[in-house]
Amino acid sequence: MDYRNFEVASEVAGERYQVEFRWLQTAISLRHSDTVDVKFLVNGEGKIVALPHAALERICSRLGIPLRDEFCLGIAAGHLQEALRTGYDAEKDLLTLTPSRVEELAEKQLERTTRRQASSSASVDNGSRSSASKTFLQSRHST
Repeated sequence: MDYRNFEVASEVAGERYQVEFRWLQTAISLRHSDTVDVKFLVNGEGKIVALPHAALERICSRLGIPLRDEFCLGIAAGHLQEALRTGYDAEKDLLTLTPSRVEELAEKQLERTTRRQASSSASVDNGSRSSASKTFLQSRHST
């Protein structure tokens, strides 16, 4: 999935949404909030997905991966896609995720990245995994 520009069909309203990424930045200077805010345009209207910074730091530390813009973008886009598809919170302009939701989406994001890397590297090195995906897989089996 291209997180910068994608389309979502609503299961509830039957409407189609065109989503375009606009920006990502920490919200401490904007709203005095310890979040990473990710702004999208949905059919031309602005929506912000707020990711709690402490939750992002915890999950990245646990998984042994760096906190990067693309990772945050994937989490925010995944949440917005689901909100628009199901209609849950789709009307809100600011969608603030709970720490548990950040963790759930972060794990999905890492699984997608791992699958993509494995399939692209399989022809080169017979599918050896990156250290981040090994850490992720080990953490999944130890819980």
